Amino acid sequence: SQARCSQGLQSLHPSQRRPANEMDNVAMVLPASGTGERAHSSVPKQFMEVCGRPLICHTIESFHRMSFVTCIVVTVQEQWRRTLEQSVKQFNFHKVSVVLGDCRSRHYSILNGVAALRAQHLLSAGVRLVVLHDAVRPFASEAVLSEVVAKAAKYGAAGVVVPCTSTVLVTSDDAFMQHALVRSKCKSSEMPQAFQLSKL
Repeated sequence: SQARCSQGLQSLHPSQRRPANEMDNVAMVLPASGTGERAHSSVPKQFMEVCGRPLICHTIESFHRMSFVTCIVVTVQEQWRRTLEQSVKQFNFHKVSVVLGDCRSRHYSILNGVAALRAQHLLSAGVRLVVLHDAVRPFASEAVLSEVVAKAAKYGAAGVVVPCTSTVLVTSDDAFMQHALVRSKCKSSEMPQAFQLSKL
C-alpha cells in the first residue's frame, strides 16, 4: 500500500509552460509553525507521517522539482527545527532553508520567512517574486503556480480564488444578522499566492 501511495504522490505531471525572465528565479515561503491544535494532536499536521515521510516533505518535493523555484524558506517552531533539518538533508532538498517561525500567528511566520529571504541577499541574486503556500498541501500544480507568478510579475500580487459556495452573513455587534453578502460577487482566497518582493 505504501508503494501505491508513493506513486500517487509522484503522479503530478509538471506543466510544459515555464515562466520567463524574472519568473525563472522565484522564492517560496512555506509557513510550518502550526502546533497541531486544530488536529487535536501532539504532532503538528505538517510533521505527521504520510507514505513514509513527514507530510511537509511531500509539499517541499512538489516545489523543489520546479526549475523556476530557486529557493524555499520553511518556517518552523524551535522544537521541530532539527527534525525538518534532518529531513532536508535526508531527501537532498538543497533549495531549502529552515528558519524559526512564530507560533503566535501564520502572518508572523510568513514575516520571518520574508525577513530570511532578505537576509540571504536574494534581491542581489535576482529574486523578485515570492510565493506563499500551505505546508500541508502537497499537491501543487505547476500550471497554476506559473500563472499566479506571471500575474504577480505583471500586477504586483496575485493569488488563487474560488467561487464562494457558503452564505456569508454580516452581523451586528450583538450577533444579530444585518444582511447577507451577494454570493455571486464573493470569492474565497486560496493558495498559492505570489508577490513582488518589493511589495512585502
